[in-house]
Amino acid sequence: MLPKPRFPLDGNFTAYIPRQLTSFDLRLAAAAPEAVGFPGKIIYSGCRPCLTWPDSRNFVAEYRPRFETFIHAGSCRKLTYTWVSGGPFHVDVLHNRETGEWNIYKFKAGQLISHACGQGYGEAMIHASGIGLDAEEPAFTFGGVPEECQRENLAQVESAGEAERDGGFEPGEDSSPQTLVFGAVPSVLGGSNLVFVPREKARELAAISEALTARTWGEFKLKMPANRLPELLTTFPECGAWSSFDRYYQAYAQSGAREEREILWREYRDLAAGQRMPLDDDAFEVNAVPGLSEGNWPERPEQAMLRWLPPLICGRLGRRVYSRRRGDHLIFDPGRAPEILAALEAAGYCCCWDEDLVQRACGSRSTMVL
Repeated sequence: MLPKPRFPLDGNFTAYIPRQLTSFDLRLAAAAPEAVGFPGKIIYSGCRPCLTWPDSRNFVAEYRPRFETFIHAGSCRKLTYTWVSGGPFHVDVLHNRETGEWNIYKFKAGQLISHACGQGYGEAMIHASGIGLDAEEPAFTFGGVPEECQRENLAQVESAGEAERDGGFEPGEDSSPQTLVFGAVPSVLGGSNLVFVPREKARELAAISEALTARTWGEFKLKMPANRLPELLTTFPECGAWSSFDRYYQAYAQSGAREEREILWREYRDLAAGQRMPLDDDAFEVNAVPGLSEGNWPERPEQAMLRWLPPLICGRLGRRVYSRRRGDHLIFDPGRAPEILAALEAAGYCCCWDEDLVQRACGSRSTMVL
């Protein structure tokens, strides 16, 4: 059942104050006890057109918590919520225990589409859910003929899957004009390399470089871009680690008693590095980040320019070098900058000099050896 609607807004959307998670809820879910007080679920509802029927109906998008994403660092706590049937939309809820402020961010394929905040849980949830549904946000309808609702809801699930697949394009694959930032960084061959990066991608990579200086894993998770953290965390199980305490608990729990849960938690916490997911208060070890030492994560601008930029410009004005360890790289001679800029602008790009941002996006990767 839907929670009782409160605070009607403009007739299209309704705000909700969802029930808060209790200690009992978290014990049942084998989740971190510090997550108490977070929303049990987040609901967005509103009236909008159907996908399979020529009229408008009331739709509801219900987001459930993913406890393996819970982060607790200092006074800040964060929990991520996803739609019940998946898709590219997710919601991050941040709470500052010192100030009492709640912030709710909604993302589509990693791009922020709405933000609401409030001093106190109820105020924040009213502001957040009152925003209503995004035009492309998948949701379910329940009123009307059951067969029509079923057909419409299946179409909503299918549209969510298509949007999730479409959300994975690399910058530069979009045919629309985009802004490139560029600057000179040390070249892997010695001297300088003129590196071009899509501006949003540069900001993302710079944030990752900053996150890699964290002191604890909790600080690292908070500093990481929200759209890049899940992809990294999923690689830990590939290295032989338990993906979460929840999975460890489900594998070994027998009685379900609270005492047993505490014993299993201590066992999980005492596992050796690489056998479990890092806990938020664990000391951050940069060498433990999967793929970093091998150069497989995150993407290197010197390599990714081969995907981001037009092949004809790369081939005519750039120098492609190969390393068996590092793969292909693109080198642009800074002395040919006017010619390179003219070619990119003729291709529809807007180029802006921002050497500081580009160097931060490249991080320490300029010291790599071919």
